[in-house]
Amino acid sequence: MNDCFRIGYGCADITPEESVPLGGYGNTSFRFFQSIRDRLRASCLAVTDAQENTVMLLELDALVIDEPFLGAVRKQIHNTLGIAEECVMICASHSHSAPDIWNRGEPSILRYHTLLQERLVAAATQALEDRSAATVYYGTVAVPNMNFVKHYYNVENGEKKFFGDNFGTPVYDDTTDHTTAANPNMHVVQIVRAEKPEIVLVNWRAHPHFTGGAKKYDLSADYIGSYRKALEAMRPCRAMFFQGCAGNLNSSTRLKKERQYTTCDSYGMNLAAKAVECLEKHMTQAQPGLLKHRQQFLTAPLDHRSDHLLQEAKKVQKLWHETYDLQAAVELGKPWGIRSPYHANAVVAKAGRPASMEMEINAIAIGPDVAIVTGTEMFDTVSTATEADSPFAMTLTMGYCNAYRGYLPSLYGFEYTCYESDVAWFAPGTAELVVETYLQMLKEFKQ
Repeated sequence: MNDCFRIGYGCADITPEESVPLGGYGNTSFRFFQSIRDRLRASCLAVTDAQENTVMLLELDALVIDEPFLGAVRKQIHNTLGIAEECVMICASHSHSAPDIWNRGEPSILRYHTLLQERLVAAATQALEDRSAATVYYGTVAVPNMNFVKHYYNVENGEKKFFGDNFGTPVYDDTTDHTTAANPNMHVVQIVRAEKPEIVLVNWRAHPHFTGGAKKYDLSADYIGSYRKALEAMRPCRAMFFQGCAGNLNSSTRLKKERQYTTCDSYGMNLAAKAVECLEKHMTQAQPGLLKHRQQFLTAPLDHRSDHLLQEAKKVQKLWHETYDLQAAVELGKPWGIRSPYHANAVVAKAGRPASMEMEINAIAIGPDVAIVTGTEMFDTVSTATEADSPFAMTLTMGYCNAYRGYLPSLYGFEYTCYESDVAWFAPGTAELVVETYLQMLKEFKQ
């Protein structure tokens, strides 16, 4: 067929060769890993159409990707393989037990940058060399009770009362308003080639947060690693995982005592079993066609609504840094609506930012049926709204892709106030603008 896709797969072990700081949980400068629970992986999918248009999708076990590192990898892949820099997407799994690859001047991280860049280019090279004629299938399966919105609110006497923030675990009872329930759908893309193992790509949305102990000093791929192992044990395939819009979603484990590796492995196995169910019962063959890609830099307004609280926030920040007395810091900020030291830090940080910031967003069409959009740490309502109005049969929304720009809450996140909206860089309404931009890009593909 002269209009089929050629698709290749490559992978690389990206486990650090020395102890480096781990990302996540707000203490990235201090949490050097002490043991290795999982070997970490990066994998690459290279997709080329009949007109030699090529897009690369890389996924790796990392918290997020910063802009300088993204630029360096894209440039090296372009110089080595000739792929246009804007056609290289790098997506992080968002594991909070993987290395912190932000350049904070830590020597071990700088050395890890060198190793990681080398391994990502190797995976991309392997994927390009591995390309062969492929048939693409797509499907969706519901995975109920496996993710949940972190910030619910109760209904008491007809009044919505928010509860459950970064200092507490939400309580679930008969008064919980479940209108903000998480989207339970997992998207699956299957790539079949002659005499080669199939490639299975899943797009799921839930924060990775499983740990082996309270101090969280293990290097781990979290449930994503457990998922890959389980699926590859069930089928002779190459498993890829692309995190979705998980900015306000956790995996279904609500209690800290359940966030252990036994539960992590069980969670990954459940996702793998659902992927197999989808592969066996719910797949549709995609039509071959052209590969289309659009990159856009959206000038997004930043959030400066709390600038008037700057002096009070500095007082809370000073008390916290001097005493680390959480209760005292909360009491000092309470009259001003400053809920925590993290909120105070965010107010101070936002005051120093410009009025707007460029946000890179991408849309990719793999033929007439399957589309992909990419972004930062988005709330799940972004993906739900995009998928609902997309002109494509399946639209995958990949979060934590390319340069990290922090949380992107939708309007309800700002309305009900939560940790993510406290620290978000972007002004209310930006998420809705992103959805509008996604849909416009996808509709242009169809014209």
